[in-house]
Amino acid sequence: MRNPFIVIKEEHEQRKLENEQYALEDSRRLLEEEDRIKKAIEEEENNIEEQRKEKEESEDKNFFDKINPIKKSKEKKEEKRIHDERIDNVVEGMKKQFALERQEIRLNRQRLKAERQGDYKKSVAIVVVSSLVLLIAIITTLTIIGVNIYQENERERQEALIAQRENQEAQDRIKQEQESLRREEEQKKQAELLAAQQAEAEKKAEEARQAEAARQAELQAAQHAEAARQAEAANHAAAESGGTSETGVSSSYVLNTKSKKFHWADCKEIRKMSEKNKKSYSGNRQDLIRQGYEPCGTCHP
Repeated sequence: MRNPFIVIKEEHEQRKLENEQYALEDSRRLLEEEDRIKKAIEEEENNIEEQRKEKEESEDKNFFDKINPIKKSKEKKEEKRIHDERIDNVVEGMKKQFALERQEIRLNRQRLKAERQGDYKKSVAIVVVSSLVLLIAIITTLTIIGVNIYQENERERQEALIAQRENQEAQDRIKQEQESLRREEEQKKQAELLAAQQAEAEKKAEEARQAEAARQAELQAAQHAEAARQAEAANHAAAESGGTSETGVSSSYVLNTKSKKFHWADCKEIRKMSEKNKKSYSGNRQDLIRQGYEPCGTCHP
C-alpha cells in the first residue's frame, strides 16, 4: 500500500491544479458566454429590423398617417417595447442555457473527482485513525503528567498550609504572651496607681490628723493660756488684797534650755525641740521669768 501522506499530498496538488484549471476554464467560459450573448442580441436586432422593414413595406399608409407625430410616437414606443422584450427574452434564454451547461460541467467535475478519490479517502482514514491514536497517546501522557503535577502541587500546597498554620499558631502564641504581658503591666500599673492613691490618701489623712492635733494643741494652749491668765489675774488680785503671794502658785512646764523659753506640756513646739535642750519644771511662773526664761509665743504659758 502506498504511503497515505504521499497520497494526500498528491491529492492536494491535483486539487490545486484542477482549481487553477477550472478557474481558467470558468473565466474563459464567461468571456465566451458574453460573446454568445452579444451575437445573439445582434442576430435578434437584425431580425427585428428586417421584420420592421417588411412590415413597413407591406403596410399601406395614407399621407396623414405618415406625418401624424402622435401616431408616429406611439408606434416608436411600441416598437421600443417589443424590441426590449425580445432582447430580454433572448438574454434570459441564453442565461438559462448557460446555467444548464454549468450544471453539466459541475457534474462532470464531481464525477471525475469521485473516481479519483478512492485512495485519497483510504489515506485520509488512515491518517485520521493514526492521528487519533497519537492524540489519545498524547492526551494520556499529558493526563499522567498533569496528575503528577497536580499531586505535587497539592502536596506543596498542603505543606504550605501546614507551615502557614504553624506560623499562625506561633503568631497567636506570641500575641497571647504579649497580651498577657500587657495585662500584667496594666495590673502592675493599676496596683502602683492604687498604692499611690492609698499612700496619697494616707498622707492626706495623716496631714488631716496632724492638722487636727495641731488645732487641738492650739486649742489646749489657748485654754492653758486662758487658765494662766486667770491664775495670774487671781494672784495679782490676791497680792493687791494682801492674800497669798503669786509665789505660792505652782505649775508644770517644759523648758528649752537653749532658747530660754518655757512651754505647756502639750505645746506643739516641744516636738521640734532637741532632747538635750528639753527639761521638765514644776514651780512658780515668776521664778522662771526671774531665771531668764520667757513664755512661749505659741502656747502662752
